[in-house]
Amino acid sequence: MARVVQQRKAPPYALIIFVFLFLVATTLAVYLHIERDKAMKDTRESKLLVRKLAGERKPTGAFSDPRVDPMIRDYEEKARGGKFPETVVSQLVTQANKLTQKINGVVTTPEDAIRKTDALHTEIGTFGGLIEMVRSAYKQRNDKEAEANAFKAQRNDAQDERDKVKSSYDELVSQYKDWKDRSNTEMESLKKKMGELTAEQAKLLAQAKRAWDQIRQVKDKKIAELTDRLHAADNKTREAKETITVYKGKIDKMRSRAETITKPDGKILSVAEGGFCFINLGATEGVETGFTFAVYPQSGIPKDGASKGSITVMSVGQDVSRCRVVKQDKVSPAIPDDLVANVAFDSVRKWRFLIEGNFDLHGTGRPTPQGAVEAKLLLKRLGAVIADKVEVDVDFVVMGAEPPIPTRPEEDDPPAIWEAWRIAVKVQKRYGQVKKLAGDLGIPIRNTNWLVDMTGYTPIKPLRNVARP
Repeated sequence: MARVVQQRKAPPYALIIFVFLFLVATTLAVYLHIERDKAMKDTRESKLLVRKLAGERKPTGAFSDPRVDPMIRDYEEKARGGKFPETVVSQLVTQANKLTQKINGVVTTPEDAIRKTDALHTEIGTFGGLIEMVRSAYKQRNDKEAEANAFKAQRNDAQDERDKVKSSYDELVSQYKDWKDRSNTEMESLKKKMGELTAEQAKLLAQAKRAWDQIRQVKDKKIAELTDRLHAADNKTREAKETITVYKGKIDKMRSRAETITKPDGKILSVAEGGFCFINLGATEGVETGFTFAVYPQSGIPKDGASKGSITVMSVGQDVSRCRVVKQDKVSPAIPDDLVANVAFDSVRKWRFLIEGNFDLHGTGRPTPQGAVEAKLLLKRLGAVIADKVEVDVDFVVMGAEPPIPTRPEEDDPPAIWEAWRIAVKVQKRYGQVKKLAGDLGIPIRNTNWLVDMTGYTPIKPLRNVARP
């Protein structure tokens, strides 16, 4: 029986090659996908790092901070020129080191420089930067030195004049004494010989005595004139010393004013329901119904006078007063032991204020001369004294808004309009003069916000002229 032999088929090489190529392509695709993800991740991280270091880029490609692009160009130029390039961070660190060295004298951290400038700011108050502060301090020092040198020159001139007059006086007194001694000797000799003289000789002696008296009168008159000149020189010296004493008093007064600003008048004893509280001030301290006080935290009064609220006195006892809370901070309301103060109120003395400019105590945004009248009435009602001009004894100068510069009338306008224009020009000029003179005398200059905060005033309706007993 014949056997059927099946013919062997050839292997599917094409399929095998296709499968192999498919596996290779798949492997390459996976590898390229992984590499692309890694590259995209690196790109995102690089962009994030650049964003952290230099900020966002504008659509033009430039950075939002205009200082970054020049630093990058500097880096690229040095790199192309074969020089050692500095990164943006390195350039910023170099600038920060230079800045801290100029501030502290040595290279420190920016945080240390900021901490020291903040401490200086807290110590001396608000300033417009270190350069302006130093320039202002040097100017004040130079002005004070110029004033002191002028006073010294006046004193030296007066001293020289006094020395000259005294020298002339001493010389004249010496001459007069010598002359008087000689005259007395001659008089004694003449008296001794009088008994031997004839009547004519006696007559001549009388004439000589009269001549001597005349000469003595002339000498006495000259001595009196020199004495008056000496007294005048002494007066000039005394005036110079008094002027120096006055300026020293001004400096002491400036210090006392600065201390007064942060001194509270009393404190809150307790807080009752219904928006009422009790303070430890009463009739003994001169408190009256209607007085207002600013409320401050127990930590003290800030230098800018900003308060956390205000209260109005409703009834006055001997040592305690009942008050209504007019305004308070929702986050930090009035609580026991909070401090109360009013810059115009003092149980010992009356503070002197000068009000200048236009004021807006009601938040209308329109300062007016009537607002200045209301500010004066507010201070008078609290017991303060309103000054008419800048003087040494003025404690505070409160400057409102500067009066507008008036428009010059037409030539054919009535005389009344021209007179009103002249008055407005004088008022506008006085504003600048008051501000300059107060600054020269070292009198504290404050604004409307300070006045409202430091008096605890809360506008409800315009003030009226209520006389204070």
